[in-house]
Amino acid sequence: MTAIGVARRLERDSDAGGIARERYLSLHPKAALYADFADFAFWRLDVLRASLNAGFGRAYALRPEDVLHGG
Repeated sequence: MTAIGVARRLERDSDAGGIARERYLSLHPKAALYADFADFAFWRLDVLRASLNAGFGRAYALRPEDVLHGG
């Protein structure tokens, strides 16, 4: 799958940055060792469109709602 969108860095002290950190560490608790390093950042990708190549003759154009779970 190829996703096309706009990526933006989340500021550490913002609400969105805090939520991203909390979600990430809930899935990867050992990452707490490096999640606060200066060169570590969380990013958000706002998907505009995507494409999926599922094999010969099986290519699909996708909308954002086709690939996002809503959370």
